[in-house]
Amino acid sequence: MTGNRDDFSQSIKTALAGRAGWRCSFPQCNRSTAGPAIEYPDKSIKNGVAAHITAAAPGGPRYNASMSPEQRSDISNAIWMCPTHGSLIDKEQTSYTVEEIKSWKIAGESRASRELECSSATHASQETSPYSSKDI
Repeated sequence: MTGNRDDFSQSIKTALAGRAGWRCSFPQCNRSTAGPAIEYPDKSIKNGVAAHITAAAPGGPRYNASMSPEQRSDISNAIWMCPTHGSLIDKEQTSYTVEEIKSWKIAGESRASRELECSSATHASQETSPYSSKDI
């Protein structure tokens, strides 16, 4: 926590990003939030944000005074987004409800899960194929 903000720990941010497949959870965005650093071949860039569904501090967007600091800084109150959409949901705070944002989180994690399953199935079928690369 920083000052009077109930921020997420680094381990929660990393878990959240992984659960979203390092992609923005805003509907129809799906922008990657990680990739190679152009200037450094041994480094990567991560520019996603762990956005609060209900605000981290009084006066913030969608603040819920009945939540404890632990609840506000828990992964259940976080959604992974690109910088653009992480900022947008806070600037247009009456446009996006807690319920709506929670539904985006569920959809983003479901998409990441499906992609992981499809990717695994594709790799598994390639590994066990009775055909050689010459046959295909």
